[in-house]
Amino acid sequence: MDVRNPSQPREITHYSTGDVCWELVKQGNYLYVAHGGDGLRVLDVSNPAQPVEVGHLEMPWRTFDIVVKDSLLYAAEGDSGLVVVDIRNPAQPAVIGRWAGLQTGVAYGVFVQDTLAYLCGEFWGNLWVVNVADPRNPYYVGGWGSPVSSLHDLWVRGRYAYAPDGPPWPFHVFDVSNPRIINDFPWDGLAPGLRVEFRDTLGVVLAIDGIVYLISIGDSVRPYVLGMYKRPTGDDNGYGIHYFAPGYVWVGWNTYYYRIPESCGRMDLLDARDPRLPRSIRHYETGWTISDVWGEDLNYAYGGGYLGDLYIFKVDSSVGVEQSGPSRIASRGPEVVISPNPVRGSCLIRYWSGKEGNVRLSLYDLTGRVVRSFTPYASSKRSEDPDLSGRLTPYEVYWDGRDGQGKEVRSGVYFLRVEGGGQAITRKLVVVR
Repeated sequence: MDVRNPSQPREITHYSTGDVCWELVKQGNYLYVAHGGDGLRVLDVSNPAQPVEVGHLEMPWRTFDIVVKDSLLYAAEGDSGLVVVDIRNPAQPAVIGRWAGLQTGVAYGVFVQDTLAYLCGEFWGNLWVVNVADPRNPYYVGGWGSPVSSLHDLWVRGRYAYAPDGPPWPFHVFDVSNPRIINDFPWDGLAPGLRVEFRDTLGVVLAIDGIVYLISIGDSVRPYVLGMYKRPTGDDNGYGIHYFAPGYVWVGWNTYYYRIPESCGRMDLLDARDPRLPRSIRHYETGWTISDVWGEDLNYAYGGGYLGDLYIFKVDSSVGVEQSGPSRIASRGPEVVISPNPVRGSCLIRYWSGKEGNVRLSLYDLTGRVVRSFTPYASSKRSEDPDLSGRLTPYEVYWDGRDGQGKEVRSGVYFLRVEGGGQAITRKLVVVR
């Protein structure tokens, strides 16, 4: 739909593919669709108003997830494991490699980093690591399993893999530096989730109860919630997300039909440039559940429907320059955010200076004694140019609730002093044990 005039929406196209669109990945002019029991479909979307299917590949079971790396596509194929596809000619995708050694479990998600492919799923074999240095001959390296976990998605960054789960541990951080001995660091700070994506140290987790979490990992094992967005109806389930620059998130939803009989699906564009205050700035109603979304810019968005419908939307051109919202988003002065505060165990400290320069952070008790000094790091690549909110990229510090000698500090009031860019700012911090 073209919604530049919201009072007169105009349909661009509606394309029916016949089965569940589990995952969408766009590379260049081609849209790759993980198409459930119908395998892989390839559409030429160089003209979004007239998508043309140019390739179709039957797969061994059900294609739940795909990752595209240059000329190769990696697919999570349910109980058939991993399938490697040559897509140098998108019109003739060809299987060149397989790994089907799951024994137990169903592979739902796939992620590829360097020469390793990571598969996640359920039923004991929750995490499998496969060497794909030779994509024609993938082989098993190591894994991790639990009889109570169901991992539907994962994201790997360096030595850690991040995966949403259900109760009792809704989120897992895995140390995969040694794939043969994978250590799990479960985290109960989120609601049960289905999808996760990262950009630098910031991530988005999509929970099944209508919540989108904005989290940060920094250089720490344990993530921290910076902000969240919850659907106003409170009973919608999220199924698809795509987190893209400059700080926007597409979300695909299932809206319960007994509450909204005329619409059973929805796509939301969230403004997450300030991760503390994510907000919906555009939404589009669809005919059925949106299983996945893709939007790499603010021109067109793609939504894959549960009944095989592909929706292509023209985004309102005013989105890219929208500056409305709470006044503190546009603040150009120094700002410190401590989350959470009061601190019951640990917290994340974010600092916007508004100016370039070295940054120093110190924590003081009520007597004026220095309890802890910190060396902050930039949360993403630094730039001489301010971001759209008028501030420079924030610095982040993770505090584990301990002093400089590694001992837990007592409950009470403390003061955080931040100096940088020729400015200084002090904030009160409360510790509750």
